Amino acid sequence: MIYKYLSAKNAKLTLQSNFLKFSSPSEFNDPHDIYPGLREYGARDFWRLFDTTEKVDLLYLRMKAIQLVVDREDFDQKLPQKKFQQVFLQADLPFIEKGRLSFQAEISKYFRICCLSRQNDNILMWAHYAENFQGCVLGFDFDERPGFQKNLRSAKYKSGRIQIDPKFYYGAPYDRKVMDSIMVTKAKSWAYEDEVRLIPVKENLSTFKNKETIVWCISDCKRFLKKIVLGTRNEDLDLTRCANETSSELSIVPATAGLVRNSYQVEIFDL
Repeated sequence: MIYKYLSAKNAKLTLQSNFLKFSSPSEFNDPHDIYPGLREYGARDFWRLFDTTEKVDLLYLRMKAIQLVVDREDFDQKLPQKKFQQVFLQADLPFIEKGRLSFQAEISKYFRICCLSRQNDNILMWAHYAENFQGCVLGFDFDERPGFQKNLRSAKYKSGRIQIDPKFYYGAPYDRKVMDSIMVTKAKSWAYEDEVRLIPVKENLSTFKNKETIVWCISDCKRFLKKIVLGTRNEDLDLTRCANETSSELSIVPATAGLVRNSYQVEIFDL
């Protein structure tokens, strides 16, 4: 079973609507999540990066715009020389950086992610994501839906970011294996979350419109719901009622989360 920590408001919305929301990477609370590093490169890589006439033509336009060359003849004369290839690459760094900064937005065109955890008794998670124990944790089991099960990925916590080849910013197709690694790699500081990410392509999700925003979701999430755990500081009667009704509907035992006596260990108690 894997768990979703939610505020009281979002827990009620999830239980009442039967929708489990998937987020765009640009909505994540860590702006450096899904934010790759850049592999070192130089003049030796020039013709590997600019391997088509179209790419060379676009480079010329960028170099002319910053007045590094006078005209096309000037550019063509300098182009074969290693020292100018290095100069062009250095001058083109803002173009690369713009692509790197928009990486989250690019990924968001194709994927939505639901962030879950293998733990339901993590005191930091209850504090950070379940509204200081006022919210709740929902436990899901996706074994009955192989299409989702195969898209569950455990987060990998590292001190260094995945480095991406600059050729991707010059129009080369993305390497799916590299993309998969980037989408599950996080800073070591986040290791306490013990995160699992559900990453189906957007076409496998349902949508609904909330005001002007399109929300991506699993539209029948109660089908996979196996556990509802309320925080001990929950005072939201609507959430309690909603949790009890859903538990009764699904024939599952509701629970609450609190601290073990004289300890910081969270314990789950069936109600």
